[in-house]
Amino acid sequence: MSINGLTVEEDRRSLPFVPLEREMIAYNAAPVVSIKVWPVLEAGAGRNDDNKVRKIGVKGRLFVTSQRLIFLSNEHTKPVQNLVILFRQLTLPRHQDSPITLVMPWFGANSLKFEFRVLPEQILNNGPLLDSSYTWRCEITLEQRSSAVRDIFQLKDVINSALASNASSGSLSEHQEEETLPEYAP
Repeated sequence: MSINGLTVEEDRRSLPFVPLEREMIAYNAAPVVSIKVWPVLEAGAGRNDDNKVRKIGVKGRLFVTSQRLIFLSNEHTKPVQNLVILFRQLTLPRHQDSPITLVMPWFGANSLKFEFRVLPEQILNNGPLLDSSYTWRCEITLEQRSSAVRDIFQLKDVINSALASNASSGSLSEHQEEETLPEYAP
């Protein structure tokens, strides 16, 4: 079941989503961002030109938690209203140590860019637009800062620290025990 009519309270104490088990929120006041999402073309299908692909653009609030990125749109007429990206969906490009890249163009606003895969169970909520057979590229631009996030550099640091905490805590949970190797007997 999907709830699409959520609103953010002005007091910022209540969350417009249900937190997962052992999920921590990185900050209370979510900044207003604009996102653009488009599929990444394969290298064999011609040039990977971002200008020739139809981009989905939406403006809304971004919440960073210890397990996922949650984008809630303010525009209810857009085809993609809510976007939830688990950290395990992020893809790590070659020659990079973090899936989140800071883009600083000569002209225009600085932004964050990353790639992710849509999980098959997310297809029902995304409609025909976000297909799970593609890798998707997302670009986040900070539109209006909040009390917790003042600029795009701080947002990148918050996301990277959430990724690091997820990697350290998610590698071995309390319910899983480390599998021991069998003893060698000559």
